[in-house]
Amino acid sequence: MNRNSFFSLLLGSTILFSLIACQSKPQAESNASPTPPTGLECKKRPFTYDDGPLGQRNWCGECNDVETKILQAPINIIRSDAKPDDSLPTLDFSSYRTTKMVTTNDNHTLKVTYEGAKEKSLLSVGGKMYTLEQFHFHHPGEEAIDNHRPAMVIHLVHNEKEPAPGGPVAIAIMVEEGKPDSKTAILVNKLIEHFPPPDGPQGGEAGVDINAADLLPAGSFPINHSYYRYTGSLTTPGCDGPVTFYVLKTPVIF
Repeated sequence: MNRNSFFSLLLGSTILFSLIACQSKPQAESNASPTPPTGLECKKRPFTYDDGPLGQRNWCGECNDVETKILQAPINIIRSDAKPDDSLPTLDFSSYRTTKMVTTNDNHTLKVTYEGAKEKSLLSVGGKMYTLEQFHFHHPGEEAIDNHRPAMVIHLVHNEKEPAPGGPVAIAIMVEEGKPDSKTAILVNKLIEHFPPPDGPQGGEAGVDINAADLLPAGSFPINHSYYRYTGSLTTPGCDGPVTFYVLKTPVIF
């Protein structure tokens, strides 16, 4: 397992807005763009993770809106502030399916999509079904726990199986360094071997199949009921939401 090789694939690594505690009050940015684009125009606009003209302080949409910034992701989860709630639903991954590995690269992160999958991978959140649309990696990690930001985080992004206004669900898996589970090692090595370079043709190769369940931490399959939940936003322009994040307490080891 060459962890550094895998991390090196993550060109344009992400360091998003300074981690925001849920209780923090946002501050207005004095150098924000005076007429930022919105909607689809905002999502198509080039952006960078720096302090330049396309950097985070000038991201469009809701990214620098004083009223919505307090609900933006990512956040620093303070464990002593987290409130246990036995009524929170179980995450059931038993309907994840093996499918062809289909890749995209937007120069910011590596992403595996489920476009055209013959059989959908489904997540049940307390019996409510969500379809896995894609998973991607951020290096370094975005969310933090007690000010510890992991080397990397995996986001499994889902939408409701039936159209509804509830918004996407993202499963956040912290990645720590160490000896991986055998299934995780096989999948990560497959990603290293078959993920094309940023300027290479995207899509997939015949016979290269994956199952996102193999990225789950030990003890998370088929069900997991040990996580932090918060409501946040997309972590790219225009930072719209709501997105419900479930941050698994147990990390996966690479």
